[in-house]
Amino acid sequence: MRLVYSLAVLVPLFLASGPVSAQTEAKKPVPRVSGEVTAVDASARQLVVKPDNGGSATVRIAEQARILRVPDGEKDPQKFTKISVNDISEGDRVLARGPMDADGTTLAANTVYVMSKSDLAQRRAQERSEWQKRGVSGSVVGLDPSSKEITISVRGPQGLKPLVVAVNDKTLYRRYAPDSVRSSDAKPSSWDGLKMGDEVHALGEKNADGTRLQAEQIYAGAFQTIAATVVSADTASNTIRVAQLPGKQPITVHLTPETMLRRLP
Repeated sequence: MRLVYSLAVLVPLFLASGPVSAQTEAKKPVPRVSGEVTAVDASARQLVVKPDNGGSATVRIAEQARILRVPDGEKDPQKFTKISVNDISEGDRVLARGPMDADGTTLAANTVYVMSKSDLAQRRAQERSEWQKRGVSGSVVGLDPSSKEITISVRGPQGLKPLVVAVNDKTLYRRYAPDSVRSSDAKPSSWDGLKMGDEVHALGEKNADGTRLQAEQIYAGAFQTIAATVVSADTASNTIRVAQLPGKQPITVHLTPETMLRRLP
């Protein structure tokens, strides 16, 4: 479920280490852009990047800039590979560092770290498999702040049943964006961000009888479930026009590449 990948963890590996004089003035953090590459102009040495915090940014890569390919899961800088702008493709993820223009949307990169689209696809496949094996989904029906336990209602072969999701200081929380069901658009959250009625996806280890899960990751969001009859379908725009039951209120449902469609018997 968690398909967001950040290269920001690599930055400390390249910072100078050693004693710092008390009289040394604290350095300002180097501006950076981290996100998915949406366009590449190799001749102009320029990238368009969708940052993790939204919007769009332009990355101009200096002639003398270091461009390094980061293998999936690798943290040893000695194993990074030098590449050129021509080796960067749409769908890759980058972490670019350098001076930022006054408008705050254009960065002149002197260092660019790249994770390839193929490595990301392989990681996503592995994580999907992990969520299928160790993930649970359900609606929040209870929140206990004292014990930090969430009770969710999980649908199974025998109908709905409660499951207790326990958290600890290592549990990662993220909340879905209001206009997206993509985990990559989810924002960092916390226990306080959970609400009754939220739809929760949790990854972790279940106990022997499957009534309790120790959560490593939690994704939560407010989703609406409706019953409706299909009025029309538009494959060109990937939309379905439905009449909501019981009031027959018309609603347009937009489908995305992440939308799961299932035919019920």
